[in-house]
Amino acid sequence: MTKVAYNFLNFVNFKDISLWSAAAIIGGNVQYSNKYSLAPLASFLRANVNHITIDDETLYTQLTLRTNNGGVVERGKKRGKDIGTKKQTIVNAGQFIISKIDARNGAFGIVPKELDGAIVTNDFPSFNVDTNLMLPGFLPLVTTTKQFVQFAQSCSSGTTNRQRIDLNQFLETKVPLPTLEEQLHILSEYHAKMQQAEKLQEKAKQAEIGVDTYIMQELEIGTTANSKTYSKGHSFLQFIRLKDVGRWDVLNKRETNMSLKYQNRKFSEIIKFNPQYGAAYSSKEFDGITRYIRITDINEDGSLNEEKVSANGFSDQYVLEENDFLIARSGNTVGKTFLYKRNQGKAIYAGYLIRFVLNEEAVVPEFVLAYTKSTAFKTWVQSNMRVSGQPNINSKQYMNVPIPIPPKEVQKRIVAHVTAEGQRIKSLRQQAQTLREQALLDFERKIFR
Repeated sequence: MTKVAYNFLNFVNFKDISLWSAAAIIGGNVQYSNKYSLAPLASFLRANVNHITIDDETLYTQLTLRTNNGGVVERGKKRGKDIGTKKQTIVNAGQFIISKIDARNGAFGIVPKELDGAIVTNDFPSFNVDTNLMLPGFLPLVTTTKQFVQFAQSCSSGTTNRQRIDLNQFLETKVPLPTLEEQLHILSEYHAKMQQAEKLQEKAKQAEIGVDTYIMQELEIGTTANSKTYSKGHSFLQFIRLKDVGRWDVLNKRETNMSLKYQNRKFSEIIKFNPQYGAAYSSKEFDGITRYIRITDINEDGSLNEEKVSANGFSDQYVLEENDFLIARSGNTVGKTFLYKRNQGKAIYAGYLIRFVLNEEAVVPEFVLAYTKSTAFKTWVQSNMRVSGQPNINSKQYMNVPIPIPPKEVQKRIVAHVTAEGQRIKSLRQQAQTLREQALLDFERKIFR
């Protein structure tokens, strides 16, 4: 008898239907490799029933799960009297935990040692893992795969923003169950690649430190302070001359990094025009013509991220020109800097950024960028930003930033070194990311067909 193949019909045995949902039926058809036997999650997960009633005077650690397999992290600490839900569950290190609401977004994980004894509500079911059947480290890898997350989505039902996973159906999900020896082998291969990635990441970090050390040494940076202690024997009192008080708050001891070798000039001496604040437009989808550069678009290394947006407005006064220099003036990224290049496409800049037009007869623009990524500049920022409310440094303050100005040939030599090391750091990080992706891809190839 010829078997008919149906392109648009999917036939399911009645006994296999656990949830009356087309998404669940289709999504549940995860194509695991036939190399390993399959077992339901319930066969090696045992519900954690360590329930407690919150005591008002006890200090508790709360945890949460990050989406996209971001892991289990501390949410904070609270006294029992400040916790609204009095019925909670204590979790222990090594337990598997999920978020009922965000399981569809990859919110799974293993409780780490540092969160042993933390508490969770009923929205975070936790389970003891039968280590005679499943290694704790193997399960998170299975749940990390795109295919498994797609299935978790199919197990979730409800309104768009409050889709809760059907826990019974989730526990009926069958996953590959290699022998413990096979699991250990797969994990060893995975962790070997991840360790290589970590070593590359560490090399990149050390290279960044090396760049900072190079700049500080080349410029012979030393530290000075604008305040002195004028009365001996006072361990907890600091006396400051009235003329040295720049503003009325606690940050009056301003450490300044100065070059002991080259001329130190104020930022105001190396720019052509008065600084200009950016536009106060909101953002919209990128129109393919003019990019709107916000603080969040600027990476720590001075590059731009790939997420482009445009502005709900336009004025020629905000259009950036070659080598325009931007500095963030507000928020947690105050002091972040960016050097615009025309090959980055037409762009305007947002309101929490300040534009400075550099005098290229005095400075090499890339040298200024490199210096503002150094400890010397960051120390000045920390010592000068206003800390009441949101951190802030205005354009007038930035005009007083001291910056060492060596001869141009020295500036160019520093730029050449920093650029070469920057490319090496970028390469190391790309290699690390490739290894991480390859480790997960190799795992998926072993599990799925």
